[in-house]
Amino acid sequence: MGRGTLTLSLVSLLACSKPPRRADPDAPDAGAARDAAAVVVVPPVEDLEPAAVLPAGIVDLADIDPSIKVEMMYATADNFLGRPVAGYRDNVCYLTTEAALALREAQARLQVRAPGHGLLVRDCYRPQRAVDDFVAWAADPADVMAKATFYPDLTKPELIRQNYIAPSSGHTRGSSVDLTVVAAAGALDVGSSIDFFGERSHTAFAGISAEQRAARDLLLEVMTPAFRNYPKEWWHFVLRDEPTPPRRSPDPR
Repeated sequence: MGRGTLTLSLVSLLACSKPPRRADPDAPDAGAARDAAAVVVVPPVEDLEPAAVLPAGIVDLADIDPSIKVEMMYATADNFLGRPVAGYRDNVCYLTTEAALALREAQARLQVRAPGHGLLVRDCYRPQRAVDDFVAWAADPADVMAKATFYPDLTKPELIRQNYIAPSSGHTRGSSVDLTVVAAAGALDVGSSIDFFGERSHTAFAGISAEQRAARDLLLEVMTPAFRNYPKEWWHFVLRDEPTPPRRSPDPR
């Protein structure tokens, strides 16, 4: 699609009562795939070019806070697939307005707490076609080009059984972000790469150095006033008050 004006609109969501909270609010359930389809709020990333007129309630993070660095990993080969992911093209972070404003506040807190540091966002809104690409990749046993880096101790079936790969994602609602902290010398050492599949990525994992723990705690400190962390991924945060919340428990990825 070209860079002309796009006529886009949010999907209308029916009001519904919230179910009782599950013991693990981030664990997917049997209805997650069906419900995710009902809450996708924006077109594929490849259709949301920087010059486009965005849907109401969706913004380019750079328009809210250009000081936040953006390196969309799924638009590159620097991810667990080892190639660009379907639905990504431009290095642009699209979020709901509420999530973008909350990130701006987190950036301000970080710069007070640790001068010279800033947030580095690696993923924001994720189109369903990208989620589908993840699932298709997981079903292909021959494609293991990034295994040594991202899932050295797990097989692809284990990635699915342990819910690292799932047919739905909270990212499709536009209020989830994957991010880390950077300083002038580069990203802080937090003990694992983003999207490393294994216990080492659990936020509270004990087998990391004091310096790595301090880096994780710093990210938690500046993010948790407005976001909640997914405990199996130190980098993954979801806006607490999503404008388009899920009908069921949130999806981990």
